[in-house]
Amino acid sequence: MRIAPALTASCLLLALAAPASAQIVNVQPLVTRADTEGFQGELTGSLTLQTGNTELFLVNGGLLALYGHGIHRLISSSAASVGYRGGINGESRFMQRLFTHLRWQVRMPRLVTWETYAQVAQDRFRRLSLRVLGGTGPRFDLIEGPAVSLALGISYMLEHERLSQTELSGGGVEPAREETNHRASLYLSARFIIDPIFSLIHTSYFQPLLTDPFGDFRFSSETGLAIGITKTVSLAVTFSVAYDSDPPVEVRKTDTTTDVKLAVAF
Repeated sequence: MRIAPALTASCLLLALAAPASAQIVNVQPLVTRADTEGFQGELTGSLTLQTGNTELFLVNGGLLALYGHGIHRLISSSAASVGYRGGINGESRFMQRLFTHLRWQVRMPRLVTWETYAQVAQDRFRRLSLRVLGGTGPRFDLIEGPAVSLALGISYMLEHERLSQTELSGGGVEPAREETNHRASLYLSARFIIDPIFSLIHTSYFQPLLTDPFGDFRFSSETGLAIGITKTVSLAVTFSVAYDSDPPVEVRKTDTTTDVKLAVAF
């Protein structure tokens, strides 16, 4: 089964860029096609093994699925990354990220779609032992055409986080903690079909804490270019920036990621 270039680019944005920060998972471009019927999926993955001066073993993978029936669409997305210093038998795990996301959409009259979603994520780089969240809200299709589309979404989101203990660079220990937050989630998503082979997708997210929207917020921006090689194989280049105004102690506010990957659709 063939996935259109716009959908392929979206899948790669989600599978490759989102785990970089485990903050905001971009799934909106996955559903820019209102006429999706039946099942579509995409699998991505890579292995890296270095020996000699650098002993390193990296594994990355992602699985995405989209099912559409009438006014209903169900999206499932999972991705994981793990790395070991010391090669394939190394005992020092230096990287671990994973997330799984499930979203249900109901197409309503006047270019409105209602979205309900849930997500579980983990990111060792950001001291995130566990994040569980759920939300719901409308998506408005401001422009919907075969070559250009623009959508705006807003939802309420409830999240629960568990942060791991860490040693401070200046000495001492920052203890583990748990917290539950109420946030808004706003996004703007644009898609451009340059020709049947090339497509460009950009999405920006803003997620403020409802009780302190200007002191505690997250922002992300993702841009991806997809190039169709065959009916089932595509090449995608993505760039993402993620910013957290109030990150955990010993965690930087800004992350950037650039990826070039192949994807196989089914």
